[in-house]
Amino acid sequence: MGQVRRKGNLRIVIWSNDHRPSHVHVIKGKGKGELSASFLLRCPNGPPELREADHGVTVKMINRWLAFVVKNLEKACADWSAIHGDF
Repeated sequence: MGQVRRKGNLRIVIWSNDHRPSHVHVIKGKGKGELSASFLLRCPNGPPELREADHGVTVKMINRWLAFVVKNLEKACADWSAIHGDF
């Protein structure tokens, strides 16, 4: 697993055994209270877009998480490339 960025209880993750197209998982919390969503990165220039989200993830959360991914897009794309090669 490659953690791209962390902010409080929110983290952006790229799984080392994951598949293309390039995407990240945004995870909030741990254990039973964990919520997540995945976002297509559209590397190298974006814009990222929501791919799927857990039941219970609100639109407000998705918008906040998407802004977090946009802010970290360059690093996420570089990390994806380092782990998986082509986008």
